[in-house]
Amino acid sequence: MITYKDIEAKAMPPEKKEQCKDDWFSYYIGRKITYIMTIPFLYTKLTPNHVTCLSIICLLIGFGLNCFAASTCMMVVVWTLYFMWSLLDGVDGNMARYRRQFSKMGDIYDTMGGYAAYVFMYFGFGIGAWLVPGRLSLIPGEYYIIIGAFSGISSIFPRLIYQKIKASFPDNKKADNVRKNKSFIRILEMNITSIAGGTMVLSLVAVLTRLMDVFTIFYALLNVAKMVLSLYIIFRDMESET
Repeated sequence: MITYKDIEAKAMPPEKKEQCKDDWFSYYIGRKITYIMTIPFLYTKLTPNHVTCLSIICLLIGFGLNCFAASTCMMVVVWTLYFMWSLLDGVDGNMARYRRQFSKMGDIYDTMGGYAAYVFMYFGFGIGAWLVPGRLSLIPGEYYIIIGAFSGISSIFPRLIYQKIKASFPDNKKADNVRKNKSFIRILEMNITSIAGGTMVLSLVAVLTRLMDVFTIFYALLNVAKMVLSLYIIFRDMESET
């Protein structure tokens, strides 16, 4: 019989734990839930890639509903689907490590889902701020759609540049400096901007308090600042090697 401890032991080896433990909500709450969710999936013939596709379906349905969610109740349903994406995104990794079913295509599917989540969630909550006017709205509602879209683009742009640099300069490790930074400021920033961590928590608070307008503006400013700083560090370190 497969147990919670079995899943945790195989899904979270010491090196993985070291990478993940600084993302507090994701590590101490989200991942604990995924260990329980993983157990029934292991008794099926579903592969990790199937679960990845299921997570993306939840994300797409959530975003589709997001475009028409004109009430707090509907936005809670949308948030639940986004959170389900987050949990299933953890389940597929748990299954892959437990069964040792690794594949390059699986990694691509997983990355695709992650990038889509960043764009759809920030864009979606911008739409939500328009459809469910916030308590502190100071600008016309339709502008939140643009702000949310720009926030989503800003959140993934440095990741795309990072992946291109890794592909073009596979032997150069300088681009990893941003990710290796373990300062308190870096850890705090990661907990706020992690799409499966702080972003998930604060987005729920924003939905329940009808502050999606504040949420959208806050994350747009934060994502743009993070994008500029990340690109500066990446290119500074890369140019120092050329």
